[in-house]
Amino acid sequence: WHFFCCRVAGGKVNDKKKLRTKKESEEYENNKQYYADVARRSLRDIVLCNLPYGKPRFITLTYAFPQFSNEKAKNDLKLFIKRLRYHLEELKHNPKFRYIAVPEQHDSEETNNDRRYSYHFHIILFDLPYLSTTFYAEVWYHGFIKVNIVKGSAFRTASYLTKYLSKS
Repeated sequence: WHFFCCRVAGGKVNDKKKLRTKKESEEYENNKQYYADVARRSLRDIVLCNLPYGKPRFITLTYAFPQFSNEKAKNDLKLFIKRLRYHLEELKHNPKFRYIAVPEQHDSEETNNDRRYSYHFHIILFDLPYLSTTFYAEVWYHGFIKVNIVKGSAFRTASYLTKYLSKS
């Protein structure tokens, strides 16, 4: 599954799936590339709309041990965001930051067989103060974390993030 969570202008985008008929499924398979392009453009637009809210942090959350359950992965992501908001409030920072999260399954020939199809997350966090990698790691605590601050023009930043987030 692919989903993204974000807060855009107070609204929420969720990941509820609509059941398709057989005809709709065939049509979807025939137009998969078109739908992927539409999703990329939509994601780029969401990133561009949120860039005025400060320099984004690009974070990758990886499990120390393979995680194959999509329900558990979704729940872990929700809890990470919830804990991050809680700790920001404790530090007297605004806990109402914006984010976009995209799960990805390890699915390449280079991936070890025991980790293949295990989940990890790519997240863009907007409107946050500087926080150390150690801080994020303590909030995640399921494994490994990588933090990057994205630099450059708004369009280049949005294009880079969209390409990276939608590569699978």
